[in-house]
Amino acid sequence: MQGENKAESEISRRYFCMGSVIVAAGIASGGMLAGCGKVATAPQPKSPEIKIKTVDVHSHIIPPEYTEAVRKAGVANEDGFPAPEWNLEEHLNFMDQAEIELSILSLSSPHQNFGNNEESRVLSRRINETTAAIKQKYPKRFGFNAVLPLPDVEGSLEEITHAFDVLKADGIKLSSNSRGVYLGDPLFEPIFAELNKRNAVVNIHPCKPSAVPANVFTSGLLPLFEFIADTTRAVINLITSGTITRYPNVKIVVPHCGSFLPGLVERLAGITEILTAQGVGKPVNVMDSVKMLYFDIAGTPLPRNFDTLLTMVDPSKVMYGSDYPFTPAPAIIANKKAIMAYEPIDKYKAMIFRENALQLFKRL
Repeated sequence: MQGENKAESEISRRYFCMGSVIVAAGIASGGMLAGCGKVATAPQPKSPEIKIKTVDVHSHIIPPEYTEAVRKAGVANEDGFPAPEWNLEEHLNFMDQAEIELSILSLSSPHQNFGNNEESRVLSRRINETTAAIKQKYPKRFGFNAVLPLPDVEGSLEEITHAFDVLKADGIKLSSNSRGVYLGDPLFEPIFAELNKRNAVVNIHPCKPSAVPANVFTSGLLPLFEFIADTTRAVINLITSGTITRYPNVKIVVPHCGSFLPGLVERLAGITEILTAQGVGKPVNVMDSVKMLYFDIAGTPLPRNFDTLLTMVDPSKVMYGSDYPFTPAPAIIANKKAIMAYEPIDKYKAMIFRENALQLFKRL
């Protein structure tokens, strides 16, 4: 594509400083990247390079109205680093370089409710309309997950209606917590009931936990650990509250190879069984709930996270995600090539990079 080299050079230059921290720390997946721009890849064997028209279910939009609102709220550096600059042309250039045919856009963190529900309703509507306009202009390149002004339930129900019926959203993005109210909380029952009626896809995205310990390294760079922990906290709450089985038509996508869930699922299942036998808490089938979830592999799934995830879920529930632009384009491209070359998943690659997403997101 004309201008590709120039665009790649500009992206690399602009994000070099931030990208060095992100790649060195493994920010997108909780610590699996190693070195500036060098991706920890699986050992041999490798399969021949294959081409798949990729669908990216985890990419981000950072529209100017959101950037300005975050600045005014004083939370621009809440996550420990400033958000990268974003524009549509560079996103399209990145997609061409990475051989991504279609990206599903959603908002990242911070969550766009800063304490004033009315302002959050207005901001959420503006963000959704901006993102919908991009899909309308490039229907073969973009889909989008709408945002909701949670924990404002009434405003969120109105926004669900507008997002699906008017803007033709492909799904809904829900933060792991909204001003300290976590997914699975009884307050959000009307939200999940409405999403269940609509057979909606929900993408969870982490944000700052309601409480962060002081004087520890992970408190400063939240995506390194706190994001992954907060996603896991939200998913466990969804499981143990019975929300997942109570609303089976809601298709929930858990990011970053399931966060910490693959390493905790047996412990969660064992402990809940012991406690419920003693009359503590309500009975819940953890593994049945986990089987109903979907997962993206944004971050760096190799050499360990991918294999661990596949011990817990069927490959038909796993989808590709880039985490652009929070992960720099060169790191994403190198990581994607490493996954494409990973022989143990050869028979699943078409499913993971394309088919599963198209099956899940019926509106695409």
